[in-house]
Amino acid sequence: MALVLLIAGSFAGGLLFGLLAGGVLVFSRRTRRRALAFALAGEIAGILRLIEIDGWEARLRKAARGRRSELSGSKAFMFSIPRAAIFEANASTLDLLGCSTAREVAQFHALLGGLGGNVTDAGRANSALVQLGEALSLGDHILRDLKLMLRRGRFRRA
Repeated sequence: MALVLLIAGSFAGGLLFGLLAGGVLVFSRRTRRRALAFALAGEIAGILRLIEIDGWEARLRKAARGRRSELSGSKAFMFSIPRAAIFEANASTLDLLGCSTAREVAQFHALLGGLGGNVTDAGRANSALVQLGEALSLGDHILRDLKLMLRRGRFRRA
């Protein structure tokens, strides 16, 4: 009888421990998802703000109009792309945010990464302006999505 009680107690204790551990894993996943969403939102907002402060769009518009004086010699400008440390460190865990959000975040960073280099002619300025416009629009969209996710306090299943 004591042996049966011991086995039953061990089974019940193991079951209880398993349920608690599973709850911690779910909580941990939800916490990681939320932290990732906050961190990416902060990084994307910071990148968009730096682009605004540096006046990339206005400079590209001037260059796209073909003003040689803006682009000749030392007047040519180079984009200094802000380092996306949060994205780089968490690229393997973007699936926590869901497929469409992960795709948009990766696309945003790819568009910005492709802007690097000197703008020395009006053709390159036009192409960079289009690319920048797409990145800005996508960044705003991502921020709206992340804000909605964080406001609801819960996330779609990944």
